[in-house]
Amino acid sequence: MRCKKQYKKREIQNTKKIMILILLVSFIMLSLFSETFLLSHAEHEHDHNGISGSCTICVQLHHAENLRKQLYVAVAITTIGFISLLITITYLGSISSVLGLYTPVKLKIRLNN
Repeated sequence: MRCKKQYKKREIQNTKKIMILILLVSFIMLSLFSETFLLSHAEHEHDHNGISGSCTICVQLHHAENLRKQLYVAVAITTIGFISLLITITYLGSISSVLGLYTPVKLKIRLNN
């Protein structure tokens, strides 16, 4: 019975790792395809017979640039948040060792109702 629980737990962990890997690979591929599209169509010949007289390639380039900017901002904010969380945890660890000296038990405070 215990082996089945451990097997299921390990299987769930492996599934999570695979999903994270798929997400990472898809993000990298999206970035690479977006950059490739932007670089390959940067010097294109304008065709202003598209929607509302605008060049369809220019519209697609604009959308790709906006998507890239939004993704990079999201990654930057997540990275900054993660780093600040690690710094906070590091400092709380050093502060908690000092605060641990002043517990009510160590100060022998009697707690009455």
